[in-house]
Amino acid sequence: MKYLKLPLYIKTALYCSLATTTFSALAEELNFDMGILTSRGISPNVAQYFSRAPRFLPGSHTVMVKINGVNRGSLVARFDTEGQLCVDDDFLSASGLVSLNISAKETCHSLQEDYPSAIITPLPNSESLELFVPAQALDNNLLSLNNVIKGGTAGLFNYNLYASRSESSGSDSRNYAQANLEAGLNFAEWTLRSRYMLTNNDGEYRTDSLYTYAEHVFQAQKMRAQVGQINVNSSLFSGAPINGVQLIPEQGLAQDTQGVTINGIARTHQARVEVRQSGQIIYTAPVNAGAFTLENVPIIRSNTDLNVSVVETDGSTTTFTVPAVSFNLRELTPAGLTMSIGRIRDTTSDYSLPWIYNISDGWKLSENWLAQA
Repeated sequence: MKYLKLPLYIKTALYCSLATTTFSALAEELNFDMGILTSRGISPNVAQYFSRAPRFLPGSHTVMVKINGVNRGSLVARFDTEGQLCVDDDFLSASGLVSLNISAKETCHSLQEDYPSAIITPLPNSESLELFVPAQALDNNLLSLNNVIKGGTAGLFNYNLYASRSESSGSDSRNYAQANLEAGLNFAEWTLRSRYMLTNNDGEYRTDSLYTYAEHVFQAQKMRAQVGQINVNSSLFSGAPINGVQLIPEQGLAQDTQGVTINGIARTHQARVEVRQSGQIIYTAPVNAGAFTLENVPIIRSNTDLNVSVVETDGSTTTFTVPAVSFNLRELTPAGLTMSIGRIRDTTSDYSLPWIYNISDGWKLSENWLAQA
């Protein structure tokens, strides 16, 4: 079933009916004038639905999502018949929250089932949704592949030109020109690249093919496959030019920035922690009363202290500083699986060119020790 947004005339009628409403100091529900609504052909059920709190109509709505005060952009959110937010793994991933492996059979999964301290505030008047969730609900993996748009077709052509002329008394002039050319094509998530060098040295022309290869990134495995004229990437044959194939780790998908750990104490339930660096808020999260630990908090600079504020629900604030010297950002990362096979590429040799193959991998034994073979 497809649900539509609340029509403008219904909103207007609800506002008009509120004009004659009487409020009680102890009442939380709004009482609409049923006579005005009925005269405009609006069911009293609509008034009952909106009497308790602002909420969206059942169905899917495109809303602006804010998580712990940080804008996450425009997302599609689904609400049940009571106006409660229904989350799935697609919504969690797109909004920067940890996936919960929610079953597709669930008709409506509430985020507060997993995080009871979470606060969900629907703002239908501004088509927005605000969520405050605990730190463990946040996915600090900035390279989430679910938010990457893939595909497309494109071509490129790069060039670098250089020319010189030298003259001296009593000798002939000398001319030299060079052109570095690179052409490429992106198609069906494959990349094709080819680079040539053209030279003219006093009328002697030469063309050199530096490389021509195709490559593809397997995102789930975080591996890059290359085939063609490539350079071997390994500790044994590093840089050797071959005609062959190669499988190497994709460094662009590796987490190359590490966050810091912040420990503190909150006095009240649903207190808010604000982390600032150079006067700018870089992280915020609600915490429960007692000791808390915020792990992998992303930072802007590794040499600037963090100013942490714990804002209690009664309005009081406690501040402390995390010195930059305490940041432990160094993390040893194993090299990863690398495989290659091919024949040495050397156009100037008169001898038979050998075949080479390579398999290497690395393992992390502890925080300070790596093994590679």
